[in-house]
Amino acid sequence: MAFLTRRAVVGFLWLGLVSLSSSYLIDDFGAIEGVTGLDAASANSAAIEQAFLTANSSTTDRVVEIPQGSTYTIFSSTIANMTDVTFKIDGLLLVHDEITDWPDTSNTHVFGISDCKGITITGSGTINGQGHDWWVAVLRTTIAHNHRP
Repeated sequence: MAFLTRRAVVGFLWLGLVSLSSSYLIDDFGAIEGVTGLDAASANSAAIEQAFLTANSSTTDRVVEIPQGSTYTIFSSTIANMTDVTFKIDGLLLVHDEITDWPDTSNTHVFGISDCKGITITGSGTINGQGHDWWVAVLRTTIAHNHRP
């Protein structure tokens, strides 16, 4: 009888550990994996924002995840008023690189994070800003240096 009780306790502990490691995949919020272009980048950025909002309102699952082996093109995301949310990037985020699609303002950002506390960015993935074309345009003075994300 003691063996069964310990086994049940171990089972409950294991279930508890599984629930602690849950995360929100951006695919569940309308992200489009493996597709480039403004529409996909905008959808992916909106999905990141929605995943953050959901994680921020959760009492247990506070991780937004970019899964390993995945590639998403992103545009501009605003993360505001969040507390203790982790952004786990194990895949690849490519910043949308079509210069004409970006607004011509000096406050453009890829990730605008404001009024947040305890935001953690972790993982084995990459955020690739694809800045080559931007820097070439700046050097050629095609665009002002302060008008890029």
